[in-house]
Amino acid sequence: MVKDQGFRVVAELGKKWAWKDETRKNRDLVHVDMVADQAMQMIEAGADHIYWEGMVVRNLIGSYLENAEGQAQFLDVVRQVNSDRMIFEVWDARKMGNSPIIAWLVHKLGPNVNLANIYPTQIKTTEFMRHGVFYEMDHPYMRWSHDKAAAENWWEIEAPDYAVDMQKQYRLKD
Repeated sequence: MVKDQGFRVVAELGKKWAWKDETRKNRDLVHVDMVADQAMQMIEAGADHIYWEGMVVRNLIGSYLENAEGQAQFLDVVRQVNSDRMIFEVWDARKMGNSPIIAWLVHKLGPNVNLANIYPTQIKTTEFMRHGVFYEMDHPYMRWSHDKAAAENWWEIEAPDYAVDMQKQYRLKD
């Protein structure tokens, strides 16, 4: 009925708190098949896009990119559902900064990844990341423009380890 009135339908996937969300194994992991099935049911019911709850996204990726198992699960769900149909809420209630998560999403899903809940003060930084000219991913666009053979798409260039001082790691040689 809503679509017949010309509206686009967005359904939300997941719940903020793990104990209220049957699709989550625990705070930092999900049941991949259950999440993908739920998303596909929403699409089959008429949803144009799936809005993935930000607390789930943050916990799967890790505030500082520390959850490798959760990242693999995240990418598995995205492959099954199709990232073009998904909107990823970037949740940051404590305003700690979402830069690593946003950079990771751009690196894994491309500069046109659908992001939501970006604070106005983060828009400039987010757009810098989308264009590959911000420190978070060690200027991948600049590296790609120097050697286009490094990757078909500039955002796919291997990102440096966030635990390593990037200035020292990529210091220009004399």
